[in-house]
Amino acid sequence: MTSNGKNPCRKCIQQRFVEPDSKENAKIDEKQLAVLISGMISNKNHYSDNIIKDLLQTCRVILLHVDSKKLIPAFNPVIKAIDLAFSVNADTYFRIWELVHWKSTLTNERKQHIYVKLFMQGFLNPANVSLNKLNDFLDNVSKAKLSKDLKATVCAALFSHAVFVNNEYDWNLVSNRIHQFAFKIVRNLSDTSEEELLQAMFKRYSTIFIRSFLQRLFHEAAEKNFEEIKIRETTRLFVSQIIIIFKFPNAMSVISDIRSSLLYRSLMFGTRGTNPKSVCSVIDLINQELSIVNPSPSCTPRNPTDMRVVMEQQKTLITEFFPKIVQLWTLEEFEKKDLLWKFCADHCNFKEDDLKVVTSSFRKKIFENLLLTSPQQFCNRERSLITIQLQKIYESMKKGEKFMISTAMDTRNEGIEFIFAFRSYFTNDDHFLLRETAAKSFGTVLQNLKSDFFHANWWAILMTLRQSPLHLAATRQSWVIFIEEINLETLLSHIWRILAYVSRVSSNEDIIEHLWNRLGSVREDMTKLFWIIPVEVEKNFLNMSIATSRRIEDVFDFIKMFPRYPSLQFIDNLSSKIDRGTVCKNDLPKLLCALAGILPMCQTTKQRNQLISILQKTPITYSELADHDFIRWDPSFKLFSEPRQLTQAVLEECAEVVMNMSETSKIDYADRTMCEIYRFFNQNTASEEMKLEIDGIVNMYSKMSSHKPEPVMIEQKTIDELSSNNESKTESFARWLTVLILKCAEMAEDAPLASLISISHIDDTNFLSKIAMRFILTVLQMERDSVAQWILTTFEDALMNATQRKLTKSDRGPASFIFYVFDFLYIYNNSEEVLRQKEMREKVITFWKSMISWTTKDDHGHNQPLIVRVAESFGMEKRCILWLEMFMDLKKIDLKKKAAESQECATIENRAAGVESAYYFTLMNLYARIHELNGVRGAYAMLSKTQIDHVYGKICIREAFGELHSAASFAEMTGKGRRFNAEEMIRKLIEEQNSLEYCPIEKKEQDEYVKSLKTLTQWVSIDDDIGPSPHVFSRTIENRSTESVILSMIRNEEREEVIDEAIQNAKSKIVDRLSECALGGLCSYETSVPFVTELQKLDEIVELKNARKEDLIGFDSEFWKNLNRRTNDGEQSISVLEPILRVRRSLLDIRMQSMGDKEKDNVRSRIVDSHLQSARLARLAGCLERAQLSIINAKKVLPFENKIVLEEAKLRLHTSDELNGMSLLDSIIAKNFGEIQATYSHTQQSVNLDVQKSAKLRIELFPVETKNLFSSVQMLRISHMIKSGNTVGFEKLFDETKQLIELFARSGVMYEAVWFMDYLSNYNERSKPILALLKAYREVAKYEKNQVLQARAVERMTSLWLANSRKINDAIATTKMPDGQINELKQTIKSTNREMQLSLDNIGWRAFYPAYAVLARHIDHKDDEVARMIKHIMKQLILRMPHQCMWQSVYLLRQNIADIKDKYMEVLAEVKRKSPCYVTIIDQYDYASGIFNLISTKIDSNDCKLSEKVEGLKILFRDKKYDPKELEMNRRLDGDCKVLNGIMIPIRSVIDESVHATDISDLSFEESCHLPDRYLIHNFSEQVKVLHSNTKPVLIELTTMTGRKVRLICKKTDDLTKDYHFNKIVEMCNDLLMKDEQTKIQNMAATTFSVIPLAKQGGIIEFIEGVTPYFDTLESVMQLKNDWSGKLKKWKDEMSKLKSKEARAEYFRDVACKQTPVVMAKWFRLQYPEAGKWFASRKTFAKSTAVMSIIGYIFGLGDRHTKNLMIHLQTGKCIHVDFDMIFNKGETLGTPELVPFRLTQNMINGMGEVALDGEFRAVCEQTLRVFRENSYEIEKYISDLPNLVADFANNKLAPKDFDMTEAKRLVSGRIRGQIMTVKLHKSRAITYPMQVSQLASSLIDLATSDEKLCEMFPGWMPTL
Repeated sequence: MTSNGKNPCRKCIQQRFVEPDSKENAKIDEKQLAVLISGMISNKNHYSDNIIKDLLQTCRVILLHVDSKKLIPAFNPVIKAIDLAFSVNADTYFRIWELVHWKSTLTNERKQHIYVKLFMQGFLNPANVSLNKLNDFLDNVSKAKLSKDLKATVCAALFSHAVFVNNEYDWNLVSNRIHQFAFKIVRNLSDTSEEELLQAMFKRYSTIFIRSFLQRLFHEAAEKNFEEIKIRETTRLFVSQIIIIFKFPNAMSVISDIRSSLLYRSLMFGTRGTNPKSVCSVIDLINQELSIVNPSPSCTPRNPTDMRVVMEQQKTLITEFFPKIVQLWTLEEFEKKDLLWKFCADHCNFKEDDLKVVTSSFRKKIFENLLLTSPQQFCNRERSLITIQLQKIYESMKKGEKFMISTAMDTRNEGIEFIFAFRSYFTNDDHFLLRETAAKSFGTVLQNLKSDFFHANWWAILMTLRQSPLHLAATRQSWVIFIEEINLETLLSHIWRILAYVSRVSSNEDIIEHLWNRLGSVREDMTKLFWIIPVEVEKNFLNMSIATSRRIEDVFDFIKMFPRYPSLQFIDNLSSKIDRGTVCKNDLPKLLCALAGILPMCQTTKQRNQLISILQKTPITYSELADHDFIRWDPSFKLFSEPRQLTQAVLEECAEVVMNMSETSKIDYADRTMCEIYRFFNQNTASEEMKLEIDGIVNMYSKMSSHKPEPVMIEQKTIDELSSNNESKTESFARWLTVLILKCAEMAEDAPLASLISISHIDDTNFLSKIAMRFILTVLQMERDSVAQWILTTFEDALMNATQRKLTKSDRGPASFIFYVFDFLYIYNNSEEVLRQKEMREKVITFWKSMISWTTKDDHGHNQPLIVRVAESFGMEKRCILWLEMFMDLKKIDLKKKAAESQECATIENRAAGVESAYYFTLMNLYARIHELNGVRGAYAMLSKTQIDHVYGKICIREAFGELHSAASFAEMTGKGRRFNAEEMIRKLIEEQNSLEYCPIEKKEQDEYVKSLKTLTQWVSIDDDIGPSPHVFSRTIENRSTESVILSMIRNEEREEVIDEAIQNAKSKIVDRLSECALGGLCSYETSVPFVTELQKLDEIVELKNARKEDLIGFDSEFWKNLNRRTNDGEQSISVLEPILRVRRSLLDIRMQSMGDKEKDNVRSRIVDSHLQSARLARLAGCLERAQLSIINAKKVLPFENKIVLEEAKLRLHTSDELNGMSLLDSIIAKNFGEIQATYSHTQQSVNLDVQKSAKLRIELFPVETKNLFSSVQMLRISHMIKSGNTVGFEKLFDETKQLIELFARSGVMYEAVWFMDYLSNYNERSKPILALLKAYREVAKYEKNQVLQARAVERMTSLWLANSRKINDAIATTKMPDGQINELKQTIKSTNREMQLSLDNIGWRAFYPAYAVLARHIDHKDDEVARMIKHIMKQLILRMPHQCMWQSVYLLRQNIADIKDKYMEVLAEVKRKSPCYVTIIDQYDYASGIFNLISTKIDSNDCKLSEKVEGLKILFRDKKYDPKELEMNRRLDGDCKVLNGIMIPIRSVIDESVHATDISDLSFEESCHLPDRYLIHNFSEQVKVLHSNTKPVLIELTTMTGRKVRLICKKTDDLTKDYHFNKIVEMCNDLLMKDEQTKIQNMAATTFSVIPLAKQGGIIEFIEGVTPYFDTLESVMQLKNDWSGKLKKWKDEMSKLKSKEARAEYFRDVACKQTPVVMAKWFRLQYPEAGKWFASRKTFAKSTAVMSIIGYIFGLGDRHTKNLMIHLQTGKCIHVDFDMIFNKGETLGTPELVPFRLTQNMINGMGEVALDGEFRAVCEQTLRVFRENSYEIEKYISDLPNLVADFANNKLAPKDFDMTEAKRLVSGRIRGQIMTVKLHKSRAITYPMQVSQLASSLIDLATSDEKLCEMFPGWMPTL
């Protein structure tokens, strides 16, 4: 069985717990097996250790592979041979113990009875109790997969052993081991102190400790004849050591917990035959020395001589604890358990009559206790004496009514108290071991409740049931009962609450199925429920398509509901959907963002692991919309005007805490608060969700309030005591918050808010943070200055503490809370409520400024804000940048005030410059730590302006870019700074940690961290890879150290469970760090990404660690495909991918060591791939030294690999080292591709067609990888030869490129090659090789994998064909030429037509769809054959995609150009003849275009009702008809006609997305006319909005069939041709930016929108949701109201009086600009209160502004006033609209536009302190570079455009001869570096074009020039 024939069994060779097989693999004779095992174990001393080991291993194999419950008893002799656990075979013994324990069906009571005896025997053996053996045994127990109860039993046995040995060594061992086990056993307590953890452990397992002690005590007493005094002494020692070891504050707290259990267990030992004298000695001690009155154990026994007195005392004690004794007695699995009462009667004078009397006296408590543990006794026919007595009592109370559980529950309304008692048992540590029993009992009680009672108290029952242990079958059964009993209407109203609770239950499939069946027909209206159906249950509903009906939008709703209904029941189905690839690519980043946001809210480890598994498998991709709907704080909590009031928001927060508490240890505190505040709930002001639950909450807590919980409160201290308390540093974070709340509440005792004091003791730090924030605001509002000052002092102390101590939660938690307070106060201070309260605002500002004013020295001796320094050390750099810029703003304001007040202006200004230089240097470091290199550049530029030759700045920028050698050389040369040394940095951290003292509970964490740092030192010394830069290394050192420990464990072959535990601990720490960022709210995707990256890195370790060798060495294995998806599909940035690539290399290197040489080569190739990917990322980021280092490391692995040389060549070419780069490319071809190069040369050079054909066939035989690499090298070589600009060799390159396409087009990546060919054709000495180009484009379009590039190829091919044929046709018509030449030209047209026909046959109609718009523009082609072909293609495309094509060409019907209209109508007529369905489709779009074009004509105000003003919309979309009388084509007088299928949404993105497969036949015409509902318009909103514009466009809202809302802008009088084509130009520019490696990874793109012309004038424009005009964003912060227009007029009048340009510029700069508020930075801070989203949005603003600025400059876009620039509120992106002023039309206005683009002071302010010289300038340069490198594609695109400058002729100031040819020359000159204008482009062009960086600088200077801006039209608002 173990060998499995050939290979060793994977389960058997594992040296850890493995789940056994679930099926029986073999038949074994149980009796024979039992005889064999029993015989060998009983005689084990006669066998050698090896034979015993063989026996144990055989036992393990059988347990693993034979699934039979009958076998378990056969292994009992092994388990009972406890001495084996102390022997050399301990490991194997524990593996057996794990499996027996896993399969055992014994009850907990029976297991305890066995194991208590077993461990006592083990510890009684002197050979087992040496310290070494004990430690080994305890280590094995700790590591083993055993239950917590069993491990607690071991602790109890060890404790009892120490009591009897009683020496210092053993007690030290006990103390250490119990600490260790407490952390493992008591895991469901969060953020607790060491004392709380230890006390919780004892409270939970006190019964086991007492049982173990008494077992040992009575055994020792019998063996050694203990006298009573010895028994008492030993018991006293036991009690006193409990107080010491478990750190109880006093004896009382222990005695109250153990008295009843100690009494009962003593009585049971007496019942089982223990010496009654010994038992009575213990009972007497309980009675005399452990009484509540005298809690301190007496040193001398007080032994009354009168036995009657003693027995009376014993009887009294039994009477006192009688209800508890009865409860525990019913649980005994002892056949003669009735002997208990006989023992009580014989030895304690407790007779049967006494039993009856006491039962009557304690009727309620006894019934409750029995109900909690043994309710089945009341249902059985045979009942005990006590049960019979209870029955009689209840029947007499109910006047003869038959006794049942249901009737007893109704007695005196006690039933609800019993329900609350169940809740207490589920949540209270005192009843921990009875929870399983109580769960079973609760199900029995639920089955026996009356319906009236159930429906009246269902909420309390639900709140009790949710606390039942989640893993128990009894809990699942109780849920089934609850779902069957609850009223259906109630179930529907609270379905999400119930589902949230059900989702936490283990193996809940049966519950879900019952729930599904209970819902019945109602579920059809709740499609969201499909997400909660597990796959196992889904299979039962064969008639329903559940999987396909799940909508991803519902997942986002679940995530939004998570704080209220914390359920992840949907997660498995979501994971499956992601694995199948059915989640939209754009939705993945949003999902990552949303899931990461709720990760800190997960209440259980299971939930965390579920979320982490999704986050780990989904590649991290960039998306501007990832944080689209992100809100950091719930507005209902964020903005409140009366913080001291117990508002509805606070009440709901408290209710949610109680309803969702998973940490049950503190639920009494929450219940206490709810009993105080339930009466404040208001149905009218509650949220919609809370309105459903208020009645249940009030009903429950009104009944509980009569006996509300009385938990122990934290002692109240004065402010002075707390401020001087040295122990506060070791307080848990939750305790720190509690104390803070209590101190704030001291002065709010009369306020309703003071009733929250109890709930402030819980451990939910997120909730406590919110409550503490409210209390702080209360302090400020009530003007309690002393308390406010104490808070500030406490905060400052916490931050100062965090500068040194930042390892544990107790260190980091308070600082994280302070960060939250700081952020919250800034937003709160600018809220509308506070702005109306001047006094409150001043208090908040003062408090906030005090926090930012705390400073500390940095490493260079400069004062820096303390809060910034601490946040930096916490890895919150984006927060630091935000706060430091705030601080700098405040400094500048203060210095300006001082300068205005002081005579020493110059001195102050110099000081300001010095201050700024320090802050800019700090900004440099902050940007460097997160590897934002553009930010580093910008900060360095500003630093250089404030302080020339800043040495540390120069070192910093070199290090940031990974130029360590250069930085070190510069440091040595200047004598400042020093070479970076990672090992030295780590040693310094180790010294810092060793100098700190932590409390014992945190000492372990400190030791592990120091150990990990030492491991990292070793790892760095071996690997010598510190990552992208020293700054990044210092930031990630904690994660790197954890990583190094895990990798070292794997390398050293540690046990699997040890490695898994380390990985799990690392995940927990990452989540904790993420929780710090999310404290008090949520955190954005931008903030979450580094943490998700770390999780994915850990998953990479797990995957590679567990991968099979076959998977590792297989190149095309599914394993590598899945693994590479993370790095290939993820965001291509160093910060995201480098950590993953680093561990990939390390793990592969470790795994490779155990492989053979051939296998190693395969793995080495993977390592090289990883190095090269790092090199590529570094190269594209500009870290060239880092890229070179990665290439060197790759060469060390495989020195002569082709791909290494290729990447090195790319690096050389990137650094303009073209000579070496081209040499490397040639060397690759010469050395590695000799054979394929020779064959390739034959295809080029040989004139023999047979030789060419043979060569081509030989090329096909080469491996795909070789061909792809060869073609990549050739394309790289050609591209750089083109960029060199040497046109002499271009003809040869043209032929090479042509041949390359012919040979390698099938690779699907040849678009760039055909672009080269198109470019080179321009320099061909022969005539234009049009046929070759068309053929090349055809081949590329046929095989291209990228659909965007395929569409671009088809468009270009079609444009070439049509432009060339039109050019030839015009030449024939206008030029005199011989007939032969004319025939030759006509033959060329025919040849191109044939080539196009071939393209149609080869490519297919679907691929030709993108060219439809091009064909429509050329429909009036003069050549008859070309015109026929155009009509044929258009006809075929309309037949296949009628909806899509009609929207793109219907405008031709209303263009009022007869020739075009007639030819288009001919096409449509032919289509109509194919099938009647096309008649309807064409007519309805004809009608729809006319109706849409009427909207802006008919609507004149916002009050209009759309259907009344435009009746045609109602007819079309509601009546589903159209009126033939309104058609442009085939107008007729028929009645209304029905619409077929519907009208498609007129938005380009939707149209393109809907394009489907195009194979149709005569039978499928109807099918091609039908579209899915999601693309069709269903209805429209009656509300309209007339937008502010001269043409009065109208905004309307449409609804799709699936409910999606779409808004459109309808225009009537505007010619939208320019808008349409300029959007296409921008799309083309975006394609170029996405094609370039560098700009692609930076996600540089401008926003476009759909424009659908409907006639010569008028059309539909897509409305971009969530945008607001640039002016409105500023106005919302400036709040200028009516002052602004007056200021503009004043400035205009004043400047008009000034004659000179210099004077106007001076006035503009010193007056107008200074009087204009600069507030864009503030707007960003208020709009995006979370630092991550603020950082990303501001960066997006700078980037999008730069890209669009350059596009606008290149194509002469003008009229960029403050209404034509829009800000996307969700992302911060700058979006341009209204493209009428293109090709520099703005320069021909009466007041000409003199700036190349808009870059005013507020825009610069919005980008941030350093973005102008950082992000903005860098993006400008990159965009210019890409456009210059792709100039020919831009020029070609413009050449295909219609005349867009025709209106220049109407402008007297424009050049008369300016046409599209001149526009093209203008664009070409600008791309090539000439600053040209419409008026000056001919005569004053710059002779020597500027480099990209020079051009960018010149444009920025022009755009920000006061001399230019002051001349701009005032309405353009240049000061803004």
